[in-house]
Amino acid sequence: MAELIDMQAGTPASLNLHPLASKLNHFGAGFASIGIAVLLVHIYRFEQKFNPINAILFLLGITAFGICETKAWLASHCQYSHDAPVVFTIDHILLAVMEISYIQFTYTRSKGIIQSTFSSKVTNWFELLANRIGPVLFILQLIPSIALAVLKQKESLLLASQITALVCALILLFFDLTLGCLFFKFLLRNKVEGQDQPADFQVIARFGIFSSSLVVLNIIICAAYIIIGQDNAIVPLLISVSSLLNVTTFGVLLGMKLHLFFLRKQEAAPLSKEGCKVSMESLKEIQKSIKTSHTSLNEHFQSSQLLPQMSPIMPASRDSSASSLREVAACSSPNLAVATVELARPRSQHDRLNLKSFERPKTMG
Repeated sequence: MAELIDMQAGTPASLNLHPLASKLNHFGAGFASIGIAVLLVHIYRFEQKFNPINAILFLLGITAFGICETKAWLASHCQYSHDAPVVFTIDHILLAVMEISYIQFTYTRSKGIIQSTFSSKVTNWFELLANRIGPVLFILQLIPSIALAVLKQKESLLLASQITALVCALILLFFDLTLGCLFFKFLLRNKVEGQDQPADFQVIARFGIFSSSLVVLNIIICAAYIIIGQDNAIVPLLISVSSLLNVTTFGVLLGMKLHLFFLRKQEAAPLSKEGCKVSMESLKEIQKSIKTSHTSLNEHFQSSQLLPQMSPIMPASRDSSASSLREVAACSSPNLAVATVELARPRSQHDRLNLKSFERPKTMG
């Protein structure tokens, strides 16, 4: 996003940046480091996983931090000229990685809104731009930039770097203007027409308008630098403001992520409480049913003559009850007599009964 400034700033002559520019870049680096720390703490404490969207956002923060530090170093040591090709090359690599991270993160978060608004064909074009065309062009722009940093003054390389930087800036401008209009239309339709839109889509739209506006403003600053020329005294501040806008964009996207996480957690909390309430009520009903069944079984066995050994009230009547039970069983079924002996036997007094005394009655063959 700031590459148009970078390419122009160090070509004909070195720029004497104001000391304020270096301080602003260090301030931006500090702000970016705080954002990175907040992101890592959030991932460790709440999510406990480093998924692709977290990795992209983390990479965006790292590159924003690195850009501010390289700008500050170049400003204070070599007046942002090509006298430090290694640092200058690192700066442009960080810019390309940041642009790729930004466009992929923004598309991933906005994919649901894009699919609900546009046709599948337009959605596929957005995906192609965010995941294929954009990253390839952002990487290709490094070739003339690195060559220009190493070979210094080359007219053809300077022109190539300016063209590639301009193409990348136009891609970002188109992408962010389209998404910004889409988000604004989405929120307006939700407010005017009263359509019930998902709460997370509304959060994405609000933060998306803010981040897209920052990127468009950053591109306008690049264009303003080209118009006013490099000899203007405000140029050092424009470079620093561009770096600060990169860091602010990272902060807005981080705020979007945190807001979405706690919003979804808040929405899931009532459902969890309701589920726990239903589960506790079901458990109480099951316990009540088991208690009722247990009471009924105890009453049944205590009053029944078939199992006198279960009754603790009349231990003396067990032998007579067992004899009566055997007589009834012998009259009804010969095979039931032997089984009845086992049922009628007291559980704690097996040795008192002699199974040999119970003979099966003879049947008429």
